Amino acid sequence: MVTLVLRMGESRLARDAPWLGSVIVNGPETDGTPPEDDANELGYAVSNDPLSAEKPVTILPESECWQLLSRVPLGRLVTSADGHPEIFPVNFVVQDRTILFRTAEGTKLVTSAINNNVVFEADDHDATEGWSVIVKGVARSVHTDDDIDKAERAQLLPWTATVKDHYVRVLPRQVTGRRFRFGAEPGREFTVV
Repeated sequence: MVTLVLRMGESRLARDAPWLGSVIVNGPETDGTPPEDDANELGYAVSNDPLSAEKPVTILPESECWQLLSRVPLGRLVTSADGHPEIFPVNFVVQDRTILFRTAEGTKLVTSAINNNVVFEADDHDATEGWSVIVKGVARSVHTDDDIDKAERAQLLPWTATVKDHYVRVLPRQVTGRRFRFGAEPGREFTVV
C-alpha cells in the first residue's frame, strides 16, 4: 500500500531518502495508513490521539468515515471507460455501510458493470477544517426485487429532472479518511496584499 504524505517535517524518511521529497511512504497492508508511531512522526494524528487537534492531518477510523459520508449528499464515482479514467458526480446515500446511487442508462451504468472496481470519494469543509473519505470497492447493479425494495426505502431522489431507473451499490473493500486542519504552512509567513 502507498499513502500520500502531506507533511514530511524532519522524519526519518526525509533524512534517509531525500529524493522522495514529501510524496510517499509505505503503510501497512491492512488499511494503507501509516502505523501510529510513523503517523505522528510524519505530521499525522490518529483520531483517538489526544494531540490530534494540534496536527494538521488526522487519520480517521472507518466508523467515523461512514458517519461523515452519511452527512453529505454528493460524492464522486471514479471508474474507467475505454482505458481512460472517468469521474462522475453522484448524489448518494449510505445504506448498511455501502454507497448507493441512482443512474440512467449510459456511461456510469456501463462502466460500473464492465469495470466494477471503482473508487468513490466525498468530502466537506468549513472555515477551519475539512475532511475527505475514499471508498475503494466493487460496483454492483441492484437487480433482485428484495434489493430494489431495500434501495427504494433509502428514498434516494435524483437531483436532475431525468429518469434514473437503475440503482448501483458500491460494496467497500477499503475505506480511508483524513481530516485536515487548515492553517499556514510551518516556517513560512505570507503577507496578504
